[in-house]
Amino acid sequence: VFHEYLDQFVIVFIDDILIYSKNKEEHEKHLMMVLETLRKEKLYAKFKKCEF
Repeated sequence: VFHEYLDQFVIVFIDDILIYSKNKEEHEKHLMMVLETLRKEKLYAKFKKCEF
C-alpha cells in the first residue's frame, strides 16, 4: 500500500506504520498523505493505538 513512500518517510513493520520527517510542517504533510492512502484503500488506524 505504501510502496511509493517506503524509505522516503514511511517504515512499515508487521502492523506498525512509522512516519518520519525533518520538521513539523513536513510531518503534517506526510501524515496526511499516509492517512489519505489508508482511506483510499479502505484501511483504518485505531486512534487509541496511535502515538504522535
